[in-house]
Amino acid sequence: MKKPFKETLLGQWLQLHAPHLVDKVISLIPSPAGDVVAIVKNLISKTPLSESSMKDFSDNELDFNKEFDETEIGVQKELTSRNLIDTLNGDFLAKNIRPFSLIFLLLIYLMTIVLNYFGIQLHSELITMQKELLLLAFGFYFVGRSAEKVTDLKN
Repeated sequence: MKKPFKETLLGQWLQLHAPHLVDKVISLIPSPAGDVVAIVKNLISKTPLSESSMKDFSDNELDFNKEFDETEIGVQKELTSRNLIDTLNGDFLAKNIRPFSLIFLLLIYLMTIVLNYFGIQLHSELITMQKELLLLAFGFYFVGRSAEKVTDLKN
């Protein structure tokens, strides 16, 4: 169980050196302490912004989203080119590593289901990690294969 902020070392230090700031700091900290995004959001929402600041913020957000999208497209192109190189390589393992990885992940997940059926409970974080790995692997495999096919059609 987490201690209230005033009982933490930082809270005690603030009470000693800047007692007028303690209530202000507590009001800025969200209920799940440590959530940096929520702290920044609280700071921003409690600070009035001018119309020009809001416009600048919106413009910067659009620029950031554009750069992020361009970076994401570049990463996807790089991954697709790597997969194409692996496919063109004559090595059996390089050609089949993705299907083997999918089969392996499916077998592990099936084993988890069987263990659960027989009453052996695995840690919930392990099951969540398996689900995320399956989603990532299947998503990457089928998106990568689709991109390879589109590339083959263009050539």
